[in-house]
Amino acid sequence: MKLLGAAPIIRFLIPKLQETMSRTLSTGTFQNSQPLNYRAGSRVQPIDSVGQEQAYEPSTGKCASSVSLPVCSNGTRVFVQRDILQKFTDQVVKKVKKIKIGDPLLEDTRMGALINRPQLDKVFAFIKGAKEQVRDCKDDMTCVKEEIFGPVMSILPFDTEEEALARANNTTYGLAGGVFSRDIQRAHRVVAALQAGMCFINNYNVSPVEMPFGGYKKSGFGRENGQVAIEYYSQLKTVCVEMGNVESVF
Repeated sequence: MKLLGAAPIIRFLIPKLQETMSRTLSTGTFQNSQPLNYRAGSRVQPIDSVGQEQAYEPSTGKCASSVSLPVCSNGTRVFVQRDILQKFTDQVVKKVKKIKIGDPLLEDTRMGALINRPQLDKVFAFIKGAKEQVRDCKDDMTCVKEEIFGPVMSILPFDTEEEALARANNTTYGLAGGVFSRDIQRAHRVVAALQAGMCFINNYNVSPVEMPFGGYKKSGFGRENGQVAIEYYSQLKTVCVEMGNVESVF
């Protein structure tokens, strides 16, 4: 990975990597003065009691879709208002049980395989290290804090908006976040305070290609997509042209 970043023939890199691999790659690009625009994770979805129905499908679907391919912005850390926690969890479990697992080349398959056996073992290690009951997830648990890149979703209860924001932002990452609520003013207030480069209201990971995409904090720097990406890919060149005679100052 470090050799890739240090290769002089490479002009620009935009990898989708976990944080440790991104740091290794950035060491090589820094030494070779190459631009690096990388993505690392952090996915959070606060859901309040009036936005629960809208959240079932995106919460399960976007988590499950991270199986065959590592999707760095998938919503795997979900904060749910305490009074709907049981109902929300039951609905998510019901939908997860309906997901068809199988050959990813078949049209009716909704969940394929992990990329290899080591990644499968890694995902199981995260799960094994957690408590048996999903409802007992805590913010400081490894399976909640770390990037997994597998079909694992942590559901965490919250009581107040301020609490949810503080806990959502209590991470070294800041790639994507979303809010589900029928109170649109509240939703805008929350996403304005979320420390994430891309935020969604009442959907998740659904955005037009022209919208800039990138993270805060350790989730990388630079942006993809839209006008800002064109500027990031480009280099500014200054050219001075004299239209008359040049007089010597000596």
